[in-house]
Amino acid sequence: MDVSRRIADRLLDGDTPLERGALTAAAFSLLPEEAPLGGPADAIAAVDSLIGLGPVERLLRDPEVTDVLVNAPDEVWVERNGELELTDATFRDADDVRAAIERVIAPLGLRIDHASPAVDARLPDGSRLHAAIPPIAVDGPIIAVRRFTPAIADLAALVGVGAASAAQADTLRSAVVARRS
Repeated sequence: MDVSRRIADRLLDGDTPLERGALTAAAFSLLPEEAPLGGPADAIAAVDSLIGLGPVERLLRDPEVTDVLVNAPDEVWVERNGELELTDATFRDADDVRAAIERVIAPLGLRIDHASPAVDARLPDGSRLHAAIPPIAVDGPIIAVRRFTPAIADLAALVGVGAASAAQADTLRSAVVARRS
């Protein structure tokens, strides 16, 4: 059994609330006992396996990742800077993928089962999740997460890409200074 799984099992045996902050603190406190040579990544992976999408969570923390696609337990792709790339993230098996789906949709009041084998959800961070299980996902559970990164553009950038003219930018700038809406 790997380190993160041992830590996760210990966390479940305890009375730590299933909240990210409390679980993370408890996981770090278990590291010296469960994995003297382990590191922060082991504690974080344990927490991710209890309340998140497991091995996908670390990919979602990467600000350059816009999409995560789980096509099979051992086939997880990300889109980064417009390019798809296969990652080293893996789930143990199809049941582990399905458990991850259920972990993130249950708090949202959603379900996935034989009668309702597909689900779409908005995650707390604003990301969109689509998941499907057999029979409509014939090869096993799949997950697609689309992250929406905030695009912050200033007036110079809008003029630079041709979305506004210099005159329009000046008008907007004057309106803001004059506090006109």
